[in-house]
Amino acid sequence: MSIPTKIRIHELALSPNSMKVRIGMNLKSVPFKKIEIDPSDRTTVVKTFGQPLTPAMQAGDMKLFDSHAILRWLDANVKKGPKLFAADYEAMKAIEEWEVFARTGMRRGGRAMFGMAFGRIPVTDAAVAEANAAWNEDTAGIEKALEAGPWLMGERISAADVMVAPGLYWATSPEHANARAVPFYDVMRRFDLGPNRERTRDWVARVMAWDCWINPKASASAKSAKSGGKKSAKKSKQAKPSKTAKQAKSVKPKLAKAATKPKLSKSAKKKPAKKKR
Repeated sequence: MSIPTKIRIHELALSPNSMKVRIGMNLKSVPFKKIEIDPSDRTTVVKTFGQPLTPAMQAGDMKLFDSHAILRWLDANVKKGPKLFAADYEAMKAIEEWEVFARTGMRRGGRAMFGMAFGRIPVTDAAVAEANAAWNEDTAGIEKALEAGPWLMGERISAADVMVAPGLYWATSPEHANARAVPFYDVMRRFDLGPNRERTRDWVARVMAWDCWINPKASASAKSAKSGGKKSAKKSKQAKPSKTAKQAKSVKPKLAKAATKPKLSKSAKKKPAKKKR
């Protein structure tokens, strides 16, 4: 199908779900117009899409909401840019495991963080410390997966990275001007992934570089989605996946068990590998 020339994304700029869609659009070099929604007045979204949640996409006569659904539409219909999902059955199942993790695996830290940011939960040192302990525990699987390659699925960026990384952005102490300008930045800056998460922080930064809210140049054209900062999107697209189905399965995320008093994970035995130049 031909891609509509006028795509409108109804969004909340600082929302991780909206970040996912912007990153996907930029990776695929699809131009779009951002329509910022007032979170206290979602009348326009309800009128257009019949539901209040963002992001929501309008492309010609087609209307679609849910960030992950939009990413699937992009990958199925836009051939430019890196392939976000996989033709291999086991690799696709691994991506879907990461999708489940993106939706449910970071709830403890995320709910506490945004609850405090929006005034629904009192901001206390104890509450922040508990949330940070949850962030550290829940990202252990990410840190482990990144030992095998620069991206969650190995040598190429995929939907797994796009779906998971934005959910961690606010827990990486972002210093970008747009981030610092949000009204509740002083609350958000108190949250952190904790010790032994150097690979995870670096990976989040590389994924978020494709968000035009952070990096205006991200939407300029299909510059390459680089594997560990080295390989181009063209090369990534042509290259065969570096992982076999068995290897891809081995890095599936392990969802953390609910705990009222989460404990910090043990320090990683292996020091983060230095980037190749």
